[in-house]
Amino acid sequence: METDLEVETDTVAVGDLLSLGAQAEVLGPAELRQALAREVAALAARYPDSL
Repeated sequence: METDLEVETDTVAVGDLLSLGAQAEVLGPAELRQALAREVAALAARYPDSL
């Protein structure tokens, strides 16, 4: 399924998207996709022994 979402800021969007878990994928804009990837990388770095 594909949908468009209106959000206040990229920060808000990243939080909303993280709540959807691994089932969500950002197709665009590229800046939001990169922001989400950075946040996921930071989370993974916090739990290095769990991967």
